[in-house]
Amino acid sequence: MTEVFVSRDVGASEALLREHYSAMRVRPTDGRHLLRMDQRRLGRLRLDQNTFGMTLEVEAAPLGAVVVARVLAGTASYGRGHDERRYRRGDLYVTADPDEGFCATLDDFQGAIAVLDPSLLDEIAEPSPGAGSTVRLVSLDPSSASAADLWWRTYCFVRDSTDAAGSEALSPIFEQEARRLLGAATVAAFPSTADVEPTIEDRRDAHTRTLRRAAQFIEANAWRDITIKEIAEAAGVTIRTVQLSFRRHLDTTPTAYLRGVRLQYIHDELVANDPARTTVSEVASRWGFCNFGRFAAQYRTQFGELPAHTLRH
Repeated sequence: MTEVFVSRDVGASEALLREHYSAMRVRPTDGRHLLRMDQRRLGRLRLDQNTFGMTLEVEAAPLGAVVVARVLAGTASYGRGHDERRYRRGDLYVTADPDEGFCATLDDFQGAIAVLDPSLLDEIAEPSPGAGSTVRLVSLDPSSASAADLWWRTYCFVRDSTDAAGSEALSPIFEQEARRLLGAATVAAFPSTADVEPTIEDRRDAHTRTLRRAAQFIEANAWRDITIKEIAEAAGVTIRTVQLSFRRHLDTTPTAYLRGVRLQYIHDELVANDPARTTVSEVASRWGFCNFGRFAAQYRTQFGELPAHTLRH
C-alpha cells in the first residue's frame, strides 16, 4: 500500500509527523515550508521517502522504532555541540535509539527511510551472552561503507519488488520476508548486540541430523510465513547452528533452501493446473514472489525452463 502526504503548513506537518513517527515540534527557519511523505507499507515495515523543502529544526519524542535513513539530497544534523552528528548525500544512519528523543536540523533534506519494529531484530538474531534478552543496535552509524551499501541495495530491492507488484495486493509471505530481509541487513550494517559468530557448541551441533530436522520443518511449513527462529526451535538448536549446518552440508542458507522448496511447490502447481484457469503471477504471488522478473530467472535456474512453459505443457 502506497500513500502520499503533502503539507505547506507547520501545524499540519507537526500532525503528520506525530501520526507517523512521534510527537514533534518543528520550526522552519527560512520562511519556506514544504513537507512531502511518500510511504509504502508492508505489514509492520514501512518504507518512506521524505522531502523537507526548507531548513527545519526538530525536537522529537522517542520514536519507539528503529528508523534507518539514507540521505538522498540536502543535509541532516542530529544532537548538539560536541555530540552533533552530520550527514550528507549518500550517508546512512539510525536517527536515534528507539527509547530516546532527539533534536535535529534538516536542510533541504530528502531521505529514504525504513521504519522497523525493534522486536524484528529478535526474529533474525540472538543476543550475545551477557548482552541482555533482546538484540539492539549499539551504534547509530554503520560499521563500514560496504555494510551501508549492502543495506541500501536491500532497501532498493524491497522497494522495487513492492513497486513491481503495482496495485495488486502483496502476499503475507512476501510482506513478512521483506521485513525480515531488511531487518537482517540492518543487523549486518550496524554494530549490535547480536551474536553472529558460531560457538564451539554451534559447530558441534551443526551435523546432518540438525540439517534434516530443519529441512523437514521447512518442507512441511513452506506454505506459510516461517522465521529462522522457528526453524531453529524446530531443530532444537540456535539460529547460528541452523545457518552453519546449511552452509556446511549444502553450501546454502536456510532462506535459499526455503525459496527452493517454494519454487518446487509452484512448479508442481503449474504442472497440475489448467492454463485457461490459472496464471503464473497468481501462483507465484501466493507463494511470496512479487518481483516476477526475478522469480522467472530463479525458476529457470532451478527447472531449466520458464514458468509459463511449464504451465502450458
